[in-house]
Amino acid sequence: MGDRIRSIRIGIFTDDAYAPLSLAARLLLFGVLTQSDDEGVFAWKPGQLRRRILPDDHVDPDKLLQELTDSGFVRQFTHDGESYGCVRSFRREGGDLSQKPRRVHARGILPATLRDYVGIGAGSPEPEQLELDEPPPPKKRTPRRQPAKAPSGAELARLRDAYPVRAGTQSWDDARTVIAARLAEGVSLKDLAEGTTRYCRHCERQSIVGTQFVMTASRFYGKERHYAQTWQPEQKPSTPEPERTDAFPLTAREENFADLHPDEWYAMSPEARAVWETQLTVAEKRNLLEKCKDLPAELEQRAKAGTAAEI
Repeated sequence: MGDRIRSIRIGIFTDDAYAPLSLAARLLLFGVLTQSDDEGVFAWKPGQLRRRILPDDHVDPDKLLQELTDSGFVRQFTHDGESYGCVRSFRREGGDLSQKPRRVHARGILPATLRDYVGIGAGSPEPEQLELDEPPPPKKRTPRRQPAKAPSGAELARLRDAYPVRAGTQSWDDARTVIAARLAEGVSLKDLAEGTTRYCRHCERQSIVGTQFVMTASRFYGKERHYAQTWQPEQKPSTPEPERTDAFPLTAREENFADLHPDEWYAMSPEARAVWETQLTVAEKRNLLEKCKDLPAELEQRAKAGTAAEI
């Protein structure tokens, strides 16, 4: 019979029917609760009850059951030629011996004349038909998790030799544990070795080999799976700067000075400045800036040539 959890209430100890019982009968009463199904029915087998409840006590179970019957705590009935008993107020709300099973596991043989005695009302759920004297079904055993396979000394040495040197703590005992966990998850040593090589090249590109910025091996091979990263440098797309053409408007400073030095600008006469501001296009200004060594003198000559043309 499966394990049953039964409860009693403090009022039982002051019950008028409980007080006259002998100590053995009181203990048998509590033991009968554990032997009853969820309808308060138990097999009326005195010898079996004594072996289960009072195995080392020299008592007469028949007399004890009669004592419980006379006090009104149990009643005997028969079903298919077998003798059974039931407990008073076993399912009655607020009773001193009442139980509240979540699922009713019972034999389903309680006579209708005893349902009120047990405390089972009309709206009570139908019991599941179970043979409680049979052993409970065996519990399903969950397969044990296979222990992680630790890498061999040679395998660990190859990873350690390929790993970039780190300044500070570097516990390869901890690394062995996390590597074993990855192997148990199905990660191959080849994947770990290739990831180590990629990370070593990354550290060399970043010039961090031999510094504290190199990750510890236990973190690199840990659950974050840094070994699976590509560790390739990010290639930012290059966007060429647009060339400046005449279509781009000049700012106020560029309209006055363009690429002239302020000293050159203020050294020129107003006529030469007018040539620079009004007569030259942006392309011509750039051409003069690239080829003319003495730009102010060139502008002065152009200003004089323009004045002479007007005269």
